[in-house]
Amino acid sequence: MKKFAIAGIAALAIAGSTAVYAQHRPWSHEHMRMSPEDWAAFTDARIAAVKAGLKLTPDQEKLWPPVGLNLYVASTIARLGITDLTMAVLPWLGTMFIFLIIVTYWPELTLYLPRVLGML
Repeated sequence: MKKFAIAGIAALAIAGSTAVYAQHRPWSHEHMRMSPEDWAAFTDARIAAVKAGLKLTPDQEKLWPPVGLNLYVASTIARLGITDLTMAVLPWLGTMFIFLIIVTYWPELTLYLPRVLGML
């Protein structure tokens, strides 16, 4: 549970840093803006930082490559940048995180229906 909580906080911090970076625009000159290649390198660095912070086991490591690839594929399909895609998905991630906390810390809610149906 502790690893999952840390991973969730890390993911929210990365998504939040993207939102803050997108809102903070001190550069108004064209020569100061990041190129698409810079954005791609920046995104790769963020994904590598999350991967390093999670300290994945070898079994989890096998499942990691689709995560970064899915970000690129989803941004291509939606015709959005990685930052815009992250911002579009953020409300859904927040909802899932809140639901996860409720289910984790209120087991009576989760086990109510199985108890009523005689499964437990």
